[in-house]
Amino acid sequence: MSSEKRWQDEIISLLKTLRQLLRSLARLGFTTSSLTCYELGHTWTPYCRQASKDVFFSALKYSLKIYSSLYVVTALLKRKKINYYVEVVWKDVLRSTAFLTANAICFMSAFCSWSHMMGGYNKTIAYLPALFASAFALRFIERTSR
Repeated sequence: MSSEKRWQDEIISLLKTLRQLLRSLARLGFTTSSLTCYELGHTWTPYCRQASKDVFFSALKYSLKIYSSLYVVTALLKRKKINYYVEVVWKDVLRSTAFLTANAICFMSAFCSWSHMMGGYNKTIAYLPALFASAFALRFIERTSR
């Protein structure tokens, strides 16, 4: 048996275990709904990939607007010299923009993936995708000092 086949079998086994867990939780009152990610998360398009692209470009656009104005106004109020803008401000704007954009795209992708893997949603619909998105953005993009 090849390693790829073994890996696929392990993923299938994990998904079966997760579905059994959800069935057990359903008996305790955590029922899954039949709603799709299109009906709950990205109502403007029925396609998950298109929704992820749309979220990416929107998050990039708005986070650039927010963070560029925030960092420039802060630097102006602190009366920083032009070197500060060249050396520091643009890096901070790009890092913060990347953080917010990654958080948004990871959330949307995880939200849809969770729906497809589990065949529906339960009461904890956004907690796991949000946890994954935040952990990813914090771990790989944000400065370690924060």
